[in-house]
Amino acid sequence: MRLKAPAFWNSPRASIGALLLSPFALLTRIAGWKRQRHWPVHLPVPVICCGGITVGGTGKTPLTLDLLQRLQKRGYTPHVLTRGYGGKRRRGRVSFRDTARSAGDEALLLAQHAPTWCGKDRVSNARQAIAAGADCLVMDDGLQDPSLYKDLSILTLDGQVGLGNGQLLPAGPLREPLKRLLKRVHHIAILGPDAHNLHHCPEFAGLPVDQAYFAASPENLRELSDRRVIAFAGIGRPGKFFDMLKASGIQLLRGLAFPDHHVYSRKDLRRLHQLTHKTGTVLATTQKDAVKLPADFRHNLCIVETELTWSDPRAPEDFIDRLLASWPRLQAQAQKKLAQKKIDAHPVSAQTCQNERS
Repeated sequence: MRLKAPAFWNSPRASIGALLLSPFALLTRIAGWKRQRHWPVHLPVPVICCGGITVGGTGKTPLTLDLLQRLQKRGYTPHVLTRGYGGKRRRGRVSFRDTARSAGDEALLLAQHAPTWCGKDRVSNARQAIAAGADCLVMDDGLQDPSLYKDLSILTLDGQVGLGNGQLLPAGPLREPLKRLLKRVHHIAILGPDAHNLHHCPEFAGLPVDQAYFAASPENLRELSDRRVIAFAGIGRPGKFFDMLKASGIQLLRGLAFPDHHVYSRKDLRRLHQLTHKTGTVLATTQKDAVKLPADFRHNLCIVETELTWSDPRAPEDFIDRLLASWPRLQAQAQKKLAQKKIDAHPVSAQTCQNERS
């Protein structure tokens, strides 16, 4: 059973609950300070970390997927490192034999887009990933893990939740003090509407801050247009998913919220299946939820692919450029691979050009 975050975590006003738990928050502060005293391991490839400071879903996985696609388009071979929350694996590469119970739902989703290594031992996973051909690594979460040196650390914030009451666990949602974390952060990404004016947060002065919004893919919008939709989700904040569908003009009849990382039982599936008996209705869910569902059940629903739309389209490209500027050899290798792909894709044209040179 997963505990629900107390309401006072998101209240800007001082509360009795936060006051009573403040002594335990001191323990969180001390534990984090001790953890950060470890020296990180430097790797021969660049490391990007998409992490958060608050518990719960802030959009780390969507941002990781966005960066993976951008790196791949540039000719790089990124691998993913993730804790595999909800899974039992300590380390190793995610395979087709894995399930949400062994690797975690986020790891299964990421593995559909790039080689993914999950578990607590990120150093071992990183070394194995490099041996397997990774020329850069993207970490889904891990800002509080000092084991690896991070060339680019991106703090992801949920614009609608912000920093909550600004208190440390368990008095508030923060994993560590904000000032301490910002010393290790290179960029801040606000995902969703900025309801707390985070752009003008005094603590963020001197750091680049950009914003992105969640949107359903054009294919999903075409599939769901003129349909009556019943959506369900077991993510950090299911309401974000439902709001995205409504904002996209989709006729949402109902939204069913499940706990984050929820493992769907047969009873859940029967209940969801019964909802589709109404004529003209279709079930819709997230990619993260879909990886936990049986294959035959997935055939009868719409899996919504979430994309990030940046306020400044150049923003994610700029901080990738900033990262790779110090790795000229890696850039040259990526450009060479892209050129080879073009030759492989058009062998006749390439041969013609070679004959003309002769």
